[in-house]
Amino acid sequence: MNHMTFKNIQFIVENHAHTWTHWMILPNYVTCCFENLKEEVKNLQSIQQDKSGVEYTYNL
Repeated sequence: MNHMTFKNIQFIVENHAHTWTHWMILPNYVTCCFENLKEEVKNLQSIQQDKSGVEYTYNL
């Protein structure tokens, strides 16, 4: 018979919380990377526009 002790329950709760924290951080990290990518694309568009004189517009 498998008895759940306080330590078993505490371990399960801590691991679940740890995993949940990681899953909550992931969307923030992805959003941050996407925002940085958008800024980099805008910078590259600006450089390209300066070189060619053609205005590039992309909706990001």
